[in-house]
Amino acid sequence: MICYSSNREEVFVLDQYAVNVLLSSGELDEEKEYWLSKLKDETTKTEMPPDYPLGKYSDYQKGSVTSFMPYELTSKINKLSNHSDLGAYIVMLSAVMYVLHRYTGSRYVVTGTAVLKPQIPEPDVPINRLLPLRCNAGDSPDFRHWLKEVQNTLAEAGNNQRFPLDHIWRTLYPNENEAKPEFYHTAVVMESLHDQSFLDDEVPLNQVFCFFKEGSDIGLTIHFNANLYAADSMKRFVSHFANFLNAAIDTPEQPLSDIEILSVEEKKQLLFDFNDTRVEYSAHKKVHQLFEDSVRMSPNRVALLMDSDTSITYAELNRKSNQLAGKLRHLGVTEGSFVAISMDRSFEMIISLLAILKAGGIYVPVDESAPLSRTNRIFLRLGIRHVLIGNSQNGWIKQISHELPELDCVLQVSLYSNPICEAVDNCVSLCTNDQLIAYSDEDLQVELSRHPYAYVIFTSGSTGEPKGVLVEHGPIVNLIEWVNHTFEVSEKDRLFFITSLSFDLSVYDIFGILAAGGSIRIATNEELANPYAMFEALCTESITFWDSAPAALQQVLSYSLEDRTGPSLRLVFLSGDWIPMTVPGTVKAIFPHARVISLGGATEATIWSNYFPIDSMDARWTSIPYGKPIQNAQYYILGDQFQPSPIGVPGKLYIGGVCLASGYIGDPELTNAKFKANPFIENQRIYDTGDLARWLPDGNMEFLGRVDHQVKIRGYRIELGEIQIQLAKFPSIQSAVVIDREDQTGTKHLCAYFVSEDRISSFVLRRYLTDLLPGYMIPSYFLQVDQMPVTSNGKLDRKALPVPEGGVESDCEYEAPGDELESMLAEIYGEVLGISRVGVNDNFVQLGGHSLKATTLVNQIQKKLNVQIPLWKVFDSPTIRELANSIREMK
Repeated sequence: MICYSSNREEVFVLDQYAVNVLLSSGELDEEKEYWLSKLKDETTKTEMPPDYPLGKYSDYQKGSVTSFMPYELTSKINKLSNHSDLGAYIVMLSAVMYVLHRYTGSRYVVTGTAVLKPQIPEPDVPINRLLPLRCNAGDSPDFRHWLKEVQNTLAEAGNNQRFPLDHIWRTLYPNENEAKPEFYHTAVVMESLHDQSFLDDEVPLNQVFCFFKEGSDIGLTIHFNANLYAADSMKRFVSHFANFLNAAIDTPEQPLSDIEILSVEEKKQLLFDFNDTRVEYSAHKKVHQLFEDSVRMSPNRVALLMDSDTSITYAELNRKSNQLAGKLRHLGVTEGSFVAISMDRSFEMIISLLAILKAGGIYVPVDESAPLSRTNRIFLRLGIRHVLIGNSQNGWIKQISHELPELDCVLQVSLYSNPICEAVDNCVSLCTNDQLIAYSDEDLQVELSRHPYAYVIFTSGSTGEPKGVLVEHGPIVNLIEWVNHTFEVSEKDRLFFITSLSFDLSVYDIFGILAAGGSIRIATNEELANPYAMFEALCTESITFWDSAPAALQQVLSYSLEDRTGPSLRLVFLSGDWIPMTVPGTVKAIFPHARVISLGGATEATIWSNYFPIDSMDARWTSIPYGKPIQNAQYYILGDQFQPSPIGVPGKLYIGGVCLASGYIGDPELTNAKFKANPFIENQRIYDTGDLARWLPDGNMEFLGRVDHQVKIRGYRIELGEIQIQLAKFPSIQSAVVIDREDQTGTKHLCAYFVSEDRISSFVLRRYLTDLLPGYMIPSYFLQVDQMPVTSNGKLDRKALPVPEGGVESDCEYEAPGDELESMLAEIYGEVLGISRVGVNDNFVQLGGHSLKATTLVNQIQKKLNVQIPLWKVFDSPTIRELANSIREMK
């Protein structure tokens, strides 16, 4: 074996003048080419994932752990290396690098090694005290090949050690400004072989693995930055290193990916102890039967209310839903019938949902604001023949029915409001209380199969087609019983219902509260358009339960007043997106009795399948912990070969257990790709979330984002590929990519980049996509680029895409403000939208405005102009001129 050069005593020590002479002579050109080819790719700086990501890399706090190899392992290492220190070092270096590969998931592993101890006088020093080693762990089939790979790389590094590596850094990264350029954050050395003076550097490496011999024993001291890592993590690494090396030496022909680094106890903890969630639940019950149980217990209790004067009891809700279910049965709805529903939040909406389930049907929420082409595809895929609508959906269903003549019946349900009915090809039937008299108000005795379905909710799909997630009654019942038991939800609770039916949060908001015997306070559209009105309701009404995405709550909190608190609110459920770190504290300040609960999961895992009560905050957190599995749910964090990832190590997140949906309706190929056989429990499945996460030592998880490029914007889960596909179909666009970016306020936006020989305005593209995609999927920014930037290995370089400047392009000719009020509004618009110049006729929405920015706009207007306007006014009067006129009228 050789290391650094063919002659161990040949250590190159030169002053700067000699270095310059060598560089100009061309003698080191081959060494330069070696390092450029070895280090040009972006897979550098391999290191263990930090335990405390907020810790600054420059704030080094010394930490170290020391341990000795077991006698049996020491004997194996000595035997394999022929008792050579250099050979033993290569064996142990190989093991450290491969375990780092397992920890990081990186195909290439880069770490540092020190030059051999020189026999030279001070103050001379080698050109490079540390050399980077870059090895391909993904291509080595077994330990023999991996040893050879590491040995050869070590020899090559030694034979090319004269070229100053800081020159390589400046060549590869000319825009980086590091005082001490390095290609690695870790190093592996052996005390008897290597110069370790680098350990005294002002900014040491984050991890240095120092092997040493003490008599017949081999020891390992890990020096680490305690500002980033916990000592327990280092100890676990040592254990995994020993487990790997034991198995690798015993069976060197075994595939590296099959070698287990975890102990039996660790695997049990990760796979079973952390997933010890088994609880008996009412598996035989259907969702509507939980509601019927509440009816029998408290028939006269208020079930639904719009305000203090308008409410209905459990008994009335049950009677109406039974009668409507009878009518649906009469119209041909049977078990397994897909029934579309498009209604505003109302008594009728909840009655209709219960009726569909009681009749044996499967409800399919349809958003009337979605493009008609998307809605038509959903109707055709499911073969929908029955639709329930509210009073405001007449125009929408008229457009739908013209393209779908096979609809059997569209039922406009008007039981508590004045009916508005227009004949649409003789398809729409009006359903009032008079039409329901003919049907029984007793609970229907509909025989359902053992695993009946309850609903289908469509989410964004990467192929451009929406995905329909099909969910049975059982997972919903499991979730409802878990929430109501864990958080003691009862008849004393009142939930403020603000969620769209297309969001699966609505499933618990409706059926969960009704199963507990509580009441649902339905927010009106006017209240939703006015966050201050919602804040007032939380403070003055007996509302105990809030459930939404974080962004919706932030809107309401922005209207809080110093002297106002909400004494009744006790539960705040937040899910669907990252929770800003300041939100829990703000909630506690305004609602002192509220407990904030973070929930997560996937639509494919029935609303929520994990939770974390935010009872206190830790300054070291970068995000709220993802939490633990709910009852009868299992979470697995796995590597590429389905090995459990150790504690603290990122992996792909999979969900198993009762909570799983049945799959994607009409798409068996996608269902089989995303729902796989559970490798740890026979005859069960796991769902591939596409997320990254890691276990924390206490059994909680930390969410780390998406594996792919699916993102969440304001609570909506968006497949960026769906937007890219539609954008790329636009004539003359050659290529397109969509990413999410955060602005200076931390708000996420969608940014579209495209290549085209023709000049295409943002307005044209926005109008084009509006006909194809929901509003929340329309990018805020469209940037035309000459070509897509790529990395040195040919991949799209998303980091190099330009940052949007100057805001969104307007389709209107610029007109300057005409007076002081318009000038002040233009200044406020520019600040909120991030646009340097806003004309008085520019449209707020077309400039990228949405509800969150509208909230900020309203707040700024109140602060700077001392005028309080309702949120809806921003959208009703979307230009500066229109809003200025509205303000003048208010005065």
